[in-house]
Amino acid sequence: MKEPGADEFEAMVANFQATSQRIKYSLVPVVAAVRGLALGGGCEFQMHSARTIAHLESYIGLVEAGVGLLPAGGGLVWLWWAYGALQAARLATLWWREPCLHSPEGQLHRLLSGVV
Repeated sequence: MKEPGADEFEAMVANFQATSQRIKYSLVPVVAAVRGLALGGGCEFQMHSARTIAHLESYIGLVEAGVGLLPAGGGLVWLWWAYGALQAARLATLWWREPCLHSPEGQLHRLLSGVV
């Protein structure tokens, strides 16, 4: 027996995943411009973009991993493919704790195309 609202939640997750895939496989380059916070789903959309430009005081990360949840939009898979399992687990929990200016993981580890 399904919990009340389970169908709506499943539809929301499926829509989010489909949107992530549309960003990733778009016929035109998608550029993410981050200023402020891009946490959780915002981070996953940014990861699937062709390029990202972020304000130097932006916070970007998969906060779900910090509370024991798995990101549903493909962000963890993106990290795993880009860095391997151990590095992905470390980065998933660290990115959001410091602004982009202070985070070596950002610019140096392919998260950002540029910081302004």
